[in-house]
Amino acid sequence: EGGGVNRVSQYSQYRSEPFHSGITNYQKGGWQAVVDDAEDKSEFMLDLGINTVLAPVADVPYSRSNYIYSRAF
Repeated sequence: EGGGVNRVSQYSQYRSEPFHSGITNYQKGGWQAVVDDAEDKSEFMLDLGINTVLAPVADVPYSRSNYIYSRAF
């Protein structure tokens, strides 16, 4: 949830704006912005009753041409 992939936060009934990507948060406010975003996402998901993450453990692009590049941080 964040950046190019927003399955829930894209809807205005849930959030005023979708979550940003990790790299965008880092560029705006450094590591603290990344930490704050992770905490916000955690609270957001828990409020929706989602307490299990079915996501990759880590996205590791090997080059800018990898499809996952824009989502990895």
